[in-house]
Amino acid sequence: MRNGFCPDCDFQNSVNNFFEFFIRAEFGLSHFGVDVCFCNIKLQFVYMKDGFVKLRVLGAVLAVILGGVSLNAAYAGALPAKYEAGLKVLRNAKTNYTPDEVSNYCQKENIPLKPVEPFFKSNIEFCVFAYAADETGKAIQKTGYSTKDTMSVLSNGVLQFELYRQQGMGDLLQPLYMLAWVPEGQQFLIRKGMLRQSDVAGFNNMMELERAAKQKQAPKQPTAECIRSEIQKILSEQPYIDRGVAEVAAKMKCTN
Repeated sequence: MRNGFCPDCDFQNSVNNFFEFFIRAEFGLSHFGVDVCFCNIKLQFVYMKDGFVKLRVLGAVLAVILGGVSLNAAYAGALPAKYEAGLKVLRNAKTNYTPDEVSNYCQKENIPLKPVEPFFKSNIEFCVFAYAADETGKAIQKTGYSTKDTMSVLSNGVLQFELYRQQGMGDLLQPLYMLAWVPEGQQFLIRKGMLRQSDVAGFNNMMELERAAKQKQAPKQPTAECIRSEIQKILSEQPYIDRGVAEVAAKMKCTN
């Protein structure tokens, strides 16, 4: 190698292969991608006492900076909303749980077996979702993506989850997504390193919007004063009508 020029492609490939092996071994990365030519990185040949030639990298971190290496490693970014990415995660996900596994997990994690309103109605639901969320988070990281970054994307609004759902990842991400909508679930996800505190506000905002929408859609509750007033009005105008019928009519009137 002279003046930073690669003499041939075979040498380039050899260097690339070495870097892939070296950085994986050194940092335990699950994925590694090389985007640039490494001929601009200074390499040093060191003759060992046993006669073998060892290629020494002058600082792996410095090499990454100088060469502009792209590391597609764990925590490299959010899970893409793409069907193929979801399949990769599913291959690494644990899909079969036994009751004993879930029970032992919740006991170990000090997760109480009780309902957590408004989504987890039974004693066991929150526990099951917590176990499934933990396994999903591990699968996302094992595939080379960041669970925290994925949750950051989901915290931006319900449409983000819809994008994932349209790509077949609704069931996969539902445990993580649902837990993030309740304070108990948020605390669990933060403690397990799957959610940033800074993203909690996003999920809380979505929850408030959901509550407001439900209240707006809910039928108007008639007040007792309105009902009494309408009953009196109906009976005064139609004294022959049954009081029970008048009460039903009054409730309908006040509801509208």
